[in-house]
Amino acid sequence: MNFTTNTWDSLSIFYSASTTKKYLYSYYTKEAISDSKLKSFENAPVFIHYLKSAETYYKEAVKVAFEIQPVLLFYGYIQLIKACLLSIDPYYPSSSTLLAHGVTTRKRKKQQFQFLKDEVKIQRNGLFAHMSSKMFHVKHLENEKLIMEHLLYCLPELSEQFQFLLVNNCFKLQQQNDNQYITDYKCLDNYHMTADRLASYLNTARNGLKLKCQEQGKQLLFHLEKPLSMNYHQPFHYNSEHNQFALIGKMDSLPFSLNEILIHYLLLYNLSMIARYETEWWMDLIASMPNEDYPLIKRFLNVTLYKGPLLIKEWLFSDRELLYMG
Repeated sequence: MNFTTNTWDSLSIFYSASTTKKYLYSYYTKEAISDSKLKSFENAPVFIHYLKSAETYYKEAVKVAFEIQPVLLFYGYIQLIKACLLSIDPYYPSSSTLLAHGVTTRKRKKQQFQFLKDEVKIQRNGLFAHMSSKMFHVKHLENEKLIMEHLLYCLPELSEQFQFLLVNNCFKLQQQNDNQYITDYKCLDNYHMTADRLASYLNTARNGLKLKCQEQGKQLLFHLEKPLSMNYHQPFHYNSEHNQFALIGKMDSLPFSLNEILIHYLLLYNLSMIARYETEWWMDLIASMPNEDYPLIKRFLNVTLYKGPLLIKEWLFSDRELLYMG
């Protein structure tokens, strides 16, 4: 729980109207907002409210039964996202369409339903499309369908669970210095690429990375122009438990290229909908634990409890600067 406490302690720096006004003003100016000073003054209390509301949801989520945890975590996560959006878009929400979740779930089958095979569909409008565009410059996701198993696959903290299922979902990186990392050369087999081809592939992965790959015995060395970011350099993802990055194994589906903040949103959305509207299936899953769904869901909820706020904190404090770099 120290990880969680430290994150909220860091975010509490915003629980000061004067500090928050300065913060909002600096980014409104970067966004060339004409009335930056006025909007930062007006929005500071709202920004603080979003963060404090989120903190309340997350702290209550620690105390409640597992059955309702997804609902509180999703509501708390939404408040964090709204704070991020308000720091970029001073007029958020400018229309009622932005208040919708922006994703839908398919109609559930009462028998043989499996969460890992379930999917969500991206809508044209709503919170998800807006946050994708504003926070990550990711657009044109309308009608894309994303499978839960693929989303979970992108989280390095779940590597032990996937390995138990005979799937290697990531390759751990050992950091040599600020811009140099090494990993197992077997990742080349996973990607079916040479070192040069992998470097070329990662350099065109819509993540702003510029790197070189070099084989050294049974290791692969990555030389980067700048250190890895938690939020912008997928398919490199940060393992918050081991304090190291990992290269996610090759996967030919959209989640592979999604920023992790978006992945947590989609998983929490679907789980919260199941907990609220698919009560019979949800309670049966918890009681009988019939397949791989339960351990992976439980593991994800334990991870997102602290990692969701951590990713947001990193975005607010530093990662967002990458939006303004060429």
